[in-house]
Amino acid sequence: MNPETRSIIKVNIDNQGLTERNVTTFMSDNSEARKIW
Repeated sequence: MNPETRSIIKVNIDNQGLTERNVTTFMSDNSEARKIW
């Protein structure tokens, strides 16, 4: 990454259960689940 143009952001997760479920849906091999979402 180019040090002159990169940026760092802080991410806060308020609902860990929902976030974990969404990440699993989006990153899994099950494309049908993504289509339904």
